Amino acid sequence: MPSRDYRSIEAGRLFDEEQRERERWNRKQKRMQAREREELILDEVAPKETGWEAKLAKKRAINRLHKADKVLDTEISDSEIYSGAGDDLASLKRDREIREKRRMERKSHSHDPDGTHNHRLNERKEKEQNTIEMLRALAQQSRERKLGMSAIKKLDF
Repeated sequence: MPSRDYRSIEAGRLFDEEQRERERWNRKQKRMQAREREELILDEVAPKETGWEAKLAKKRAINRLHKADKVLDTEISDSEIYSGAGDDLASLKRDREIREKRRMERKSHSHDPDGTHNHRLNERKEKEQNTIEMLRALAQQSRERKLGMSAIKKLDF
C-alpha cells in the first residue's frame, strides 16, 4: 500500500498538470478571441475579397509571411574579417600564375602527339573532295545528255 507522502506528491503533480492545461486552454481562448476581433475589425474597414481574388490575396499574404521569416543576415567568421589583405593578394597572384602556367602547357603540348587526328581529318577532306568531283562529273554528263536531275536520282550510289 502506497504511503501517504507518495499520494500527496502524486496529487500535487496532478494538480500542477491540470493547472497548466487550464492556463494553456485560457491562452488559446484569448488568442482565438483576439483573432476574431481582428477579423471583425478588418471586415468593417475593408471587406473581404471573394472567389479567385481571395485565393490570390491569401497566397500573397502567406508568401509575404514566409519571406519575412527568412533571415537575410549572414555570419562572417572573424578570420575572414580580420585576415590580412596581403594573404588574399598573395593567394590570388599564386592562383593566377598557376592558371597561366597550365594554359601555356596546354598551348605548347599538342592533344594529338602522333598526328592521327590530322591524318583522319585529311582523309575525310579527301573523301569529301572525291565525292564532290564525282557529283560534278554526273552533273556534266546530265547537262550533255540534257536528262536533268531525274536521271541522277535513278542512279545507284
